[in-house]
Amino acid sequence: MQSTNKFLFDTDFKANTGPFTPPKPEDVAHAFEEGRAQGQRDAEARFEAEGHFALKAIREALENAVSSLDNEIARVEQEAIHLATELVRVYTAATLTHDPAPLIKALIKKATEAAGNIPTLSIFVGPELTNTLRQEIENAVSEAGFIGRVALMEDASMHKGDVRVEWSEGGFKHSRLELDRLIDELIATHRTPPQELSA
Repeated sequence: MQSTNKFLFDTDFKANTGPFTPPKPEDVAHAFEEGRAQGQRDAEARFEAEGHFALKAIREALENAVSSLDNEIARVEQEAIHLATELVRVYTAATLTHDPAPLIKALIKKATEAAGNIPTLSIFVGPELTNTLRQEIENAVSEAGFIGRVALMEDASMHKGDVRVEWSEGGFKHSRLELDRLIDELIATHRTPPQELSA
């Protein structure tokens, strides 16, 4: 029969029969306070971390919203500028083609004021307006108080609505093409090319 090896331990498993000493109240209170403080610190740290991420998300959302709003405002402004440009161009062209007399009278008035006592004032218009505007021009010159001689001449290179007023020391000129160019230059100073606007 095989022998059995026995292992002996020095540990005494008998119940301690000595008196139980409960922890002091101050120790319990101290441990409780430490646990509560640590729990509060952990909660504050977690809250701060969550708040940081929440604020970051809100800030990014606001920045995106502002950026989108800026882009939308810019887009609307560009559309408004484009529309205004075309309206000015079409309205100007239609007005001058239909009734160029008011503009021509205004230019003649300006020219006569600048010309003073110059003896001769030369006015050039397109062929189709030479006869039509003759009376209008005579009236405009008379209203302006110009007492010199007025020469009304046609210029085949001029479009309807164009007018040029000259005298020996100066002159004024209005051209539809020049007006279009000035409008384009004015608009270009306030317009952002569409491809530069972010989507």
